[in-house]
Amino acid sequence: MSDLSEKIKHSPSPDVSVVVPVRNGENDIEECLRRIKRSVGCSFEIVVVNDASTDRTRDIAEGLGVRVITLQERSGPAVARNRAVRECEGEVVVFVDCDVMIRGDTLLQLKSKLAENQWTAVFGSYDRHPKAGNLVSVYKNLMHHFYHQGSSREAQTFWSGCGAVRRDVFDKFGGFNEAFVMPSIEDIEFGMRISEAGYVVGSVPEVQVQHTKQWTLKSLLYTDVFLRGIPWTRLMLQAGNIPDDLNVGRAQRVSVSIAGLIVCVFTVLVCLQPALLLLPLCALGLLFVTDVATVRQTGRQLILWIGAFLLLGLVVFALVLQPLLAIVFLGVACIGIISHKSLRFLSAVGGVPFAILCLALHVTYFLYCGFSFAAGTVLHSLGIPFFREST
Repeated sequence: MSDLSEKIKHSPSPDVSVVVPVRNGENDIEECLRRIKRSVGCSFEIVVVNDASTDRTRDIAEGLGVRVITLQERSGPAVARNRAVRECEGEVVVFVDCDVMIRGDTLLQLKSKLAENQWTAVFGSYDRHPKAGNLVSVYKNLMHHFYHQGSSREAQTFWSGCGAVRRDVFDKFGGFNEAFVMPSIEDIEFGMRISEAGYVVGSVPEVQVQHTKQWTLKSLLYTDVFLRGIPWTRLMLQAGNIPDDLNVGRAQRVSVSIAGLIVCVFTVLVCLQPALLLLPLCALGLLFVTDVATVRQTGRQLILWIGAFLLLGLVVFALVLQPLLAIVFLGVACIGIISHKSLRFLSAVGGVPFAILCLALHVTYFLYCGFSFAAGTVLHSLGIPFFREST
């Protein structure tokens, strides 16, 4: 792998080095860098790593006068971040994704939290105002916010969307695992490594940033299952430790178990009445249409109300068609009760119809979490290598 870069010396060295990995981020990189450049309270340098982008990312970044390292081959965010850190001069390295918009005091907050608590690394949280307004994007970002706001102050993982780490410790542990060639759990794995070695990673939910990524049902399912869920399961089983924090806490595990029971009961009912298989397909189709329809801001609340009423209507129709489905919906109600805090939060932010639709997304989430855990457990039990052997 080769790259194009030009070393820039700072005298004295900056307090913070900001690393921004990016691939084909022309829609976000300009605003991301402008936000960083407006930071106050500490000196900083910005190092952008252009991961072989095929759009205007490099030109936009260079036009803003920041340092750009261009990788000639697509290498993934782990390689990109590690490459940038080798060129950094600050004692503290802050990682910011290109679709993350920080605030003026974010760098100062992260630097101060490291010093005040003598932590090795620290990370923040998405705020309650994601840029993308479609159903799935708002749900995904708000749930990230919700889990991080209720997390332990001392975490066992790390988040590189907006996180800082002491340079000496980062170097000591070799940075991110470059075997992760796609955006995956390379930051989680790094956090687990340093935590297991006795270093403390802090979670500071008061440090909040805006996320601009637009999620779809397809990208959500693929990312959460194949790039995060299965790898994270294998990582936890390999470490012999499943933390009771963030989105792997006890309540989430119970909900996953209930989702599994729902699948078992529904499978039996489908064997008796195959036409019932159309019901979850209709529900997913309804969520898909609602998600697409809410991409535009016009009439968004009305669309959510229509989607919620249609979803409730589908439930009534299902019960008329097969009364034994009440067992399934009892399981859904149990998940709703367990998740009442998050649903109340979602309702406060997006309204009642949004929360109703989010309950359906909750159930979908716990279903594919169960699948991810099962698949990861099987792969772990079979001893299949975590990463492909390099050739």
